[in-house]
Amino acid sequence: MKNIFIIFIVSLVSITLLGQEDYYELGNEFFLKRMYPEAIENYKLEIDKEEVDNKNELIEKIAITYQLLFEYKNAEKWYRDLIKTLPENSVHYFNYGNILRNNQ
Repeated sequence: MKNIFIIFIVSLVSITLLGQEDYYELGNEFFLKRMYPEAIENYKLEIDKEEVDNKNELIEKIAITYQLLFEYKNAEKWYRDLIKTLPENSVHYFNYGNILRNNQ
């Protein structure tokens, strides 16, 4: 009986893990294919997961992708969030400044 219970639990965990999407990888695939809106959508889905190890990287990818789409208002928001979390990175300030200039 104990073995059946263990097999059931292992099967349940396996099914749960298989059902989870890797939105980060999908986002990267869409980005490489220049399918930027789809990339943004998947990066946002990845950020919404409970455990995200690379949140700052995802924020940066979203900001850059909005910039490539010339959606400067959206890019501004994401660069602002990025600067709050990584204030030591001068490249983000440079990009944020360019976005602000384009929004005028």
